Amino acid sequence: MTTREISIYGSPLLFRQLILNLLTNAIEAYQGTEQKDKTVLITLHADNANNELSVRDHGVGIPKDKLYKIFEPFYTTKPSDTGIGIGLSTVKSIVEQELGGSIKVQSGEYTTFTIRWPQNSSPTRHGEH
Repeated sequence: MTTREISIYGSPLLFRQLILNLLTNAIEAYQGTEQKDKTVLITLHADNANNELSVRDHGVGIPKDKLYKIFEPFYTTKPSDTGIGIGLSTVKSIVEQELGGSIKVQSGEYTTFTIRWPQNSSPTRHGEH
């Protein structure tokens, strides 16, 4: 395994929020399951052009008919007393507006959120264009 320095431009607070939301969702995916191994796998890869961060869990998964809605504000599959549905919409906003990247999700046997953003992009500031 090689070690490589990765530059992340933008707000450290927003990047922290992005990571926190993804990890919280991954951990919460195990609620109500009887799985003994409740692992969350985080990987970070980089090449000369892009950074890629993936967060994967083996929780309950996201039904295929709900995948297209998960990034909408206030959409949640959780009980109303455990979430209001802004975590993933916030993640998507940070990825696209702050990092200039993209996010995709795959769900089945496991759920993986993958974020890609330019390695050498110039910094942007939230709310500035």
